[in-house]
Amino acid sequence: MIDVLNRLFGRASEPDPAPAPDPTRHPSAPAQPELPPLPQEEVDAFLDWYRAQRKPAVRFTPDPDAPVAPLGSRLLGPAFLVDGEEWPRDETGRPLEFLAQIDFADCAPLDGYPRTGVIQFFVGMDDTLGLNNNLLLGGNRLVRVVARDARGSLQDRPASGSGSKFLSTPAQSDDVRLRGIMLVAEPFEDQIDLSNKDAETRFFGLSEDHDLDPLYEEIDAIDRMRAPSHHTGGYPAFTQSDIRFEKKYADFDHVLLRLTSDDILMWGDAGECVFMMRSADLARGDFSGIAYSWDCG
Repeated sequence: MIDVLNRLFGRASEPDPAPAPDPTRHPSAPAQPELPPLPQEEVDAFLDWYRAQRKPAVRFTPDPDAPVAPLGSRLLGPAFLVDGEEWPRDETGRPLEFLAQIDFADCAPLDGYPRTGVIQFFVGMDDTLGLNNNLLLGGNRLVRVVARDARGSLQDRPASGSGSKFLSTPAQSDDVRLRGIMLVAEPFEDQIDLSNKDAETRFFGLSEDHDLDPLYEEIDAIDRMRAPSHHTGGYPAFTQSDIRFEKKYADFDHVLLRLTSDDILMWGDAGECVFMMRSADLARGDFSGIAYSWDCG
């Protein structure tokens, strides 16, 4: 969010020669020159639009008491592999980390999303967790569909041969990483936040001739009500910048999976992870062109 605010308010990297900011200001809002407030009708119009930006989604809540099973939605642990199949590996031959699984048979129907089928997510265990910042469609990761009626079994990740305990993982504990944890799926309405491109662009476009701090404070209060969650559908979340500001990702408009930081997963310094798709690919059931990104503050 800091990067978003810097871009919104045009903050330069060198020190501002203006007097020190008033300590009573909102702690997250950057200092501004004295400007007239944004007209109330514009404030109201933006807030009406902002509150209306909601999308259906399915939240995944960890259930530590449920036994780990081949089917069902879950995080970490062993992966379901078809009989005779080898564990997925990265470009160096090192086994990938099994990150998550969505079983759409668990999920309330979402417009445009599968009604059945199992999707698995694997990521690399290198320093970037398989992320390639130069090409979010590449990197050491794998997203794939597994047939629910396939014959197979749960398999543990094989040893890498290079001391797997030193490899990077988003898992908060070795116990949960090895055991895995089932997820309970429930529908909810996801609210946009200011880290999303549409909201940030609209906010920035209001006016450079008015003080936007009072409006920002109201937006921030709404954003704080958006509880971090693991979910499919809804909106992505970013701690730095929405990937769709880059032209090549501008049409990635569906969240296949958002994974937040909690007591199970940690993305850098309490960051956010997202797998996003184009609506046309999702409609075809084509999961080959998925953008994988994570960032932290």
